[in-house]
Amino acid sequence: MQKPPTIRAAYIAGFFVILAAIITTYKLSFSDKPKNDGLVITGIVVESDNNKEIGQALVTVVGHPEQAATRDNGNFRIVMPAGSPDVVTLHVTKSGYKPYDEDVRIPAEGLTIQVRKQ
Repeated sequence: MQKPPTIRAAYIAGFFVILAAIITTYKLSFSDKPKNDGLVITGIVVESDNNKEIGQALVTVVGHPEQAATRDNGNFRIVMPAGSPDVVTLHVTKSGYKPYDEDVRIPAEGLTIQVRKQ
């Protein structure tokens, strides 16, 4: 006849169950990353007069759902899906500034988009 598991064995088994759950969650969080890093558009939005960074500007890809709000330092990053066209139009808006459109060839990294105050 077998003895029932000891408390120590139950704690060890519980520890490994929790550890397995953490590892699985960790792996799943990394699998959600975009797999097409070659189709990235990055840049900075600045004022045309003084090159001051503009935060919270909305950068939209015309005709596509992809968009990004610039960070406080003006930087943005948009990942386009596989099969996207080679050239897209970016539309930049921010209250107090004139809307701005620019055609870019993707991938496009390190763009500087200058917008004017209204």
